[in-house]
Amino acid sequence: MELSQTSEGAWFLEGRPLHPARGALAAARAELVGQGVEAVGPGGLVVLVGQGLGWHARALLDQEPEANLLIYEPNSRTRALAAALGPDLGAVEVIGQENDLLARLAQVLVYQTGRRVLVVSAPAYREAHPDLYQQVEKLVAEQVQRGRVDQLNRAAKRGQWLAHLEENFRFLLEYPDITRLAGRYCGVPALVVGAGPSLDQSLPLLAQQDLTPWLTIAAASALAPLVAAGLHPDLAMALEAKDESRQLIVADPKRTLLAAASSAHPHHFRNQPGCRALFHLSPWLPKALGQGAPLANGGHVTSAAFTLALLWGCDPIVLVGQDLAFCQGRAYARGRPGSDELAVAPTRSVPAIGGGEVETSVVMAGYIDWYREAAAYLTQRRTGPRLVNATAQGAWLPGFEHLDLKTALESLPTQRRSFARPLEAVRQLAPPPAWQIGQALSQARSDLRQGLNLLERHGVAALRQSTPPDSVVAELWDLTDKAEHPERTRAVLAELSQAMTRMAEMVYAHA
Repeated sequence: MELSQTSEGAWFLEGRPLHPARGALAAARAELVGQGVEAVGPGGLVVLVGQGLGWHARALLDQEPEANLLIYEPNSRTRALAAALGPDLGAVEVIGQENDLLARLAQVLVYQTGRRVLVVSAPAYREAHPDLYQQVEKLVAEQVQRGRVDQLNRAAKRGQWLAHLEENFRFLLEYPDITRLAGRYCGVPALVVGAGPSLDQSLPLLAQQDLTPWLTIAAASALAPLVAAGLHPDLAMALEAKDESRQLIVADPKRTLLAAASSAHPHHFRNQPGCRALFHLSPWLPKALGQGAPLANGGHVTSAAFTLALLWGCDPIVLVGQDLAFCQGRAYARGRPGSDELAVAPTRSVPAIGGGEVETSVVMAGYIDWYREAAAYLTQRRTGPRLVNATAQGAWLPGFEHLDLKTALESLPTQRRSFARPLEAVRQLAPPPAWQIGQALSQARSDLRQGLNLLERHGVAALRQSTPPDSVVAELWDLTDKAEHPERTRAVLAELSQAMTRMAEMVYAHA
């Protein structure tokens, strides 16, 4: 995608006119007519494919100054020419890598749902490289669909999660939040074990290794295969809203700490040797309770375990059994309790470990996207741990170093460190005082009342604009699908407020 300039001063993209020698801004404005920019509106997202010298971007900013503009330009020389010769674009974000574009699109379209989005391009770019424009359109469409599915899932399960939370609330007053061990294991290597089908291949090697220098964090679904191989992880985690407590029954309560999400099915706390810790998934809940931190996740428990290892300070973090694909005709390891229902889901092809492609489901493809985004975020921070995927088969995870398990285990520094295992460490965490939780719940209810008042006076748009991202009210943007439905928003606010009131009553009764 090389730019060239004529002796008269006009710019061409591979023989196609891009900017005239004079009146480049006016020409760019004319080329944007009919591309639907005016329909994006304030707060919407416009993705410009191809930067040129930046005149089309300048025209977009002039036409819709309150929209968010994102430029995708994979050619580094073009980016340099635009910076040197083009108009001032202020703080407009220019992205040159597809993985970075995907991460940014997900941030806006998946985690900040409800925004309108438009893909535009100069005619020269569309003519010279139609495949580039079509690829960006495809990426945008996939992330929009992912955001809609995630939003509908949250809205559909809202009542179920709140009901579980209320039923589990007494455990919140008794059991420690494992995120309170943040920073406790700085530099300790962590194995994060999922129940993908290739775990069958990894178990014999794991059983032969001395894993005491490692922290082993497992999905509850991987617990039975691990125990059958004589392995007892330090921590097993569950977050399912449906009853999967049978996965925890095989745990040795003297060797494995069990933790469940506060919104998980109550049987995860009851129908097993004894869950002795918990964690939260929704960002507003730790604030409402006055303790802990939320575990960001992609919708599956192993991603929550990955975030926990990150929060604890583990380094490196090594994934095992994270196939996220249909390997050997299965979706799960042998010995995992439950059916293999994902194997009948619609499939799509993704890059595979070791080359080629492998089939995955739409749901698991979302998990792959989440890992990609997490790795990209940590790369931007430049302070994250070493990320290794030592899964034997399955989907390639962009941003992760891929090693065979033996090499990954041998990469551990020879000097060992002594540390308290999570089962021992949580005993040092006293439950928060009831008055502290009661005070935090009072503040949360106050936030909800203020939200209701603002909604009544100024509408949903004003409420969204004024809501801090970690507020209880922010949960609304995950639970309602459109800002044009004030009645639905009002109903969710009222439902949350009533749930908070009942929780506060439990606190006072407990005290």
